[in-house]
Amino acid sequence: MIAESTVTLSGEIITPDDDAYEAARRVFNGRIDRRPALIVQCATADDAAQALRFARDRGLPLSVRGGGHDVAGRSVNDGGMVLDLSLMKRLEVDPQARTVRAGAGLLWREFDQGTHRHRLAATGAPFSSVGLAGFTLGGGLGWLMRRYGLGCDNLLGVRIVTAEGNTLRADAREHPDLFWAVRGGGGNFGLVTELEFRLHPLRRVLGGAVLYSPGDAPQVLAWLRDHALALPEELTIMASFVTVPPFPLLPKAIYGASALALIACYAGSARAGRRALKPLRDLARPLADLIVSLPYPRFQQAFDFYVPAGSLNYWRSGYLWNLTDETIALLTEFARTMPRPLAHMDLHFMGGAVARVDREATAFSYRDAFAALSLVTTWTDPAQTDANLAWAEDLWRALRPHTRGVYVNFLGDEGPARVREAYHPDTYARLAQVKRRYDPDNVFRHNQNIPPAGD
Repeated sequence: MIAESTVTLSGEIITPDDDAYEAARRVFNGRIDRRPALIVQCATADDAAQALRFARDRGLPLSVRGGGHDVAGRSVNDGGMVLDLSLMKRLEVDPQARTVRAGAGLLWREFDQGTHRHRLAATGAPFSSVGLAGFTLGGGLGWLMRRYGLGCDNLLGVRIVTAEGNTLRADAREHPDLFWAVRGGGGNFGLVTELEFRLHPLRRVLGGAVLYSPGDAPQVLAWLRDHALALPEELTIMASFVTVPPFPLLPKAIYGASALALIACYAGSARAGRRALKPLRDLARPLADLIVSLPYPRFQQAFDFYVPAGSLNYWRSGYLWNLTDETIALLTEFARTMPRPLAHMDLHFMGGAVARVDREATAFSYRDAFAALSLVTTWTDPAQTDANLAWAEDLWRALRPHTRGVYVNFLGDEGPARVREAYHPDTYARLAQVKRRYDPDNVFRHNQNIPPAGD
């Protein structure tokens, strides 16, 4: 393996003989059980460049791990090297310029805590345990997207180590083709060690959930079909079929019941937010109304219990261009048999600032979609695996004809054809050309892979 005379690192090198190995190889999805030959925990960009050159020169399979939240588990491999960036937690906020330089190992909860001290924020993931880099490079659907755009729309530049081991700055002026590609094309083009974001003034949001009974779901979803994209851009919402958790603020009578949750984040004044949210609160008689004013980091962590680390996960996803009566009926029907207590079906409504960005400005393709649909099965008992997979696959077979395309960050291990579906054909072809320029040997292939043009 790596001898001390070969590489000098600020971080750590972990092998299967080390006590730390079992914890270091685990990722968010407990269904992933891979055993790399070594795990290099990088503390600096130089660590990452050295480890990358070592793996490339010896032909070792290479996986890059940030937050480890990829449901397909591509951030870990069998028999190769995992380049683990989780120690890279640098966070430098410039409150006057409203920008931040952030290490690729940060989780969104850590990023939010650092920017919140300056009353600033950027579009982050729906769950605070998600890694900063993977979320942003895949596009970045999050709670502030209708007002401030996708995560990648707030990206000003990246520091990236190429397959040759060279460190570059990619932004609108330097290597603009590479900067275009990393905003939606994932980790295909190099090892991103630092991200620079534009920040926005934000301290508190009006956020939480209004819970409706499944019987009211058809009329609630029909209203959203007609009005969701016309709502104020300060308001980002997700409709989610869930099992009601045993939270103290909820009536005990509905613990464990099925519900349709309208999860709202209003990033504006509380008075305007109450006006904007009133129609959502009056669609039917709610089971509970938990929308309150709270600090943005607290809101972003409010739903983390649905994605416990180490749980078993299986996801399916696609974009919707409308909510037809048939789609609504299918979602409502499958909600009755949805595995409990952690499975959920989510509709991330788009529009607003997301749709205003030109499709060719970044590699993220489906800005004109109505909503991103995600079907998430999560369980902790291996004996429940077959039942969870069967429910998810039955639902997906019924819903797939109603979808087009897919958000790359919601993709499981579904094969090359599905990766192509994450992009418009012209976008995919352009990404393959950028790949050919910066990674012609496909060193960065343990991801939702885009092979170099010509392969």
